[in-house]
Amino acid sequence: MSANLSNFAVYVVDDNFFNGEWLKKAIQECQLPCASVEIFLPDQFERFINEHLTDINDLFLFSTDMKGYDRGFQLAGRLRSQCKKCQIAFYGIDASKIQMKKMNLLCPLGIIDTKEAFKHQLRNLLIEAIEVKQSLLGKKHLLKLENKRELIVMDAESINYITTVKEERNQIVLHQKKSIEYIEMSLKVIKQLDLPAYYKVFKSYIINTGQIRKIDRTNNILSFFSGEELEVGKKIRKAID
Repeated sequence: MSANLSNFAVYVVDDNFFNGEWLKKAIQECQLPCASVEIFLPDQFERFINEHLTDINDLFLFSTDMKGYDRGFQLAGRLRSQCKKCQIAFYGIDASKIQMKKMNLLCPLGIIDTKEAFKHQLRNLLIEAIEVKQSLLGKKHLLKLENKRELIVMDAESINYITTVKEERNQIVLHQKKSIEYIEMSLKVIKQLDLPAYYKVFKSYIINTGQIRKIDRTNNILSFFSGEELEVGKKIRKAID
């Protein structure tokens, strides 16, 4: 398994498949750079850890509500004995009341009490998991885009360019490798973030020079590896060239 954000996987371990599906949907709604979310029943998970190696890309979420005495902790313990660097967390009703003695043995990333501001806890946990991975890898640059409604975390490398929306003061467009996303935020706020060195900042654009495949100097057109093209002024083209 390669160590990059596009391969950041989340595994949900729960003996109630419907609860697992509910958590999977909530993870996907967070819109963070997770490549996949898989659900395992306990028996499936035991086969999985016997057949696969895990690394720091992986986050495992164990239900505390599984049948059987401390079933979730037993499975998490098996995983921890096999993989010292993978990230482990727990979720469930009254999960916040779990004895710290149990938690400390497994060195978990955190716990989510599904009765208390669940989505907020989940988003914060996922962001922390990504940041832990980033610090361990020391390679990826994440952008945290926060407005009044949400916090979006994006891999800076996946963006071709960011631009303003004409006649919309507080809206920007993120042109990514595979999608285009509109966000309620001013470009000025983005410019104040800790941007990677391969980003070039202009009045109405922030351009990722690392994604430029070709520059048409006659027509001032930037061609990106994704196939997208952007026509810019001569001044911008010269600054990038």
